[in-house]
Amino acid sequence: MKRALPLLLSAFMLITTLIMPAYAAPKGEPFKDMKGYEWAEEAVSRMSDKGILKGTGNGFFNPQKPVTWGEALIMFVRALGLEDEALNDYEIPSELKGIKIDKDLLGYVAVAYENGLLTLEEVQGVSLNAPVKRVDAAKLVVRALGLEGYVDDEYDLRDIFSDINEINADDIPYIYIAYIENIINGIDGKFVPEKPLTRAEMSVILDRLFSRLGDVIPLPAKRPSVTDKCVYISGRVTGIDKNNNTLIIDVENQELPDSIASKNMREIRLSYRTDAQFFDGEEYNDIKDIKIGEYVSLVVFKSQIIFAAANEDTTSYGELKLEAVDLEDVPDGVINELEDIKEEGGYKAFKDGDTYYLLAAAGEKPTGGYSISIYGARSAEDGSISVFVTERSPKAGDMVTQVITYPYDIKVIKPAGEVKEIRFLDSRGNILKTIEF
Repeated sequence: MKRALPLLLSAFMLITTLIMPAYAAPKGEPFKDMKGYEWAEEAVSRMSDKGILKGTGNGFFNPQKPVTWGEALIMFVRALGLEDEALNDYEIPSELKGIKIDKDLLGYVAVAYENGLLTLEEVQGVSLNAPVKRVDAAKLVVRALGLEGYVDDEYDLRDIFSDINEINADDIPYIYIAYIENIINGIDGKFVPEKPLTRAEMSVILDRLFSRLGDVIPLPAKRPSVTDKCVYISGRVTGIDKNNNTLIIDVENQELPDSIASKNMREIRLSYRTDAQFFDGEEYNDIKDIKIGEYVSLVVFKSQIIFAAANEDTTSYGELKLEAVDLEDVPDGVINELEDIKEEGGYKAFKDGDTYYLLAAAGEKPTGGYSISIYGARSAEDGSISVFVTERSPKAGDMVTQVITYPYDIKVIKPAGEVKEIRFLDSRGNILKTIEF
């Protein structure tokens, strides 16, 4: 049974599993034969340091030498952190038994096949001593990125490469994806699919691939043209509408394209693809596993989230840490303040030592399904604190309890320094109330 390559891989994990080469140039010392190949020198150095490509001994790299299929498989298996398995812990799939394979390459072929880098037809028909061509590299790249699921549609290369008539129709999707993922470029407006790859060229391709393995952007269902670009957004999740596949994000007035939101908006709503993944820092989950309050980095294509990752760097927001608190743990003064605004709605701030209790109440509501949330707080040098609040109302068709409710929220902050005033603002930055101290 083939195992699908993971869509997103940790570059750190890959690095730690690589086996260092026998003929790597000492770090900081370039290979002796890179004159005329300066365009590839940095990539060669990085790939050599990481053990992806070996030197040929005595400080030489042989950048002009064509790469064979067997060598390419070794390089890609290393880049995916699978060489240890290829050398020590592989099993020969039943489909491959009976196929004549060099014993030194058998583990690499088995691992490449098991992980989807090679098809059975390729194992049967490719000579491992034959040069690997640019079109072959495109296939290996797409499979290594875990994007082969996107090759079953039609792509148009006519506006990209002038030698489109020399490209097999079945190969076009691989070339297109490798190109728009910025792994394999053209040559003077052509792709030149049958051109064998040199070691210098393969170094550049693998360097780009390796840098992307921990940061792969999956292609959206609607294939982008080369002029389309993904948008990258960071912010705090303030709401999740799972019924409509939508996240509500506090973007703190980031300058965004008009297609996404007004530049003056603090909070935006973005739909997400149902197959989008969320990386929480340790593993990949369904995007619906994101929790309110989490900081995330998003990859957005045509106003739709296609990937999300937890963003631990909250300092860029200038945020104060918000802490939830139970009613039984708050001072009596806070309870009294809450009672004052519970029915009519409003905002209060209560100081107790170096702790500030923030209260927001939505007032009396006829049913359940309403909520109010304090989701952000930010201090300024002038002693003011901005507190951000959002309210939610039930939508038509939502199941709600038929009882009167009084939604409220209480959060705690412990700012450093003197606090002169606290301003409550809505998600668009409109001031709801100012409290002076």
